[in-house]
Amino acid sequence: MEAAQRSQHINSCTDACEKPMELSFAVQRSKDMVCGIYMEVIYEKANPSKYHFGILSNCNHTYYLKCIHKWRSAKQFESKIIK
Repeated sequence: MEAAQRSQHINSCTDACEKPMELSFAVQRSKDMVCGIYMEVIYEKANPSKYHFGILSNCNHTYYLKCIHKWRSAKQFESKIIK
């Protein structure tokens, strides 16, 4: 019945629900990501351990992490950005 207690309860419930919802929304936004090299939808891979992707700096294209690692290990890659 107390307004301050009610407000505190609403805030704690909201905080408890926000993180799982944010994770759910992030997963949903990632469902359609396509590797810019293989042109495959990343989440359609048969093996869930292959669902890892990254986005390069100054770019909005997604790539499998193995593609990024292979590209960065090339000798002609000369950027000061490490991760």
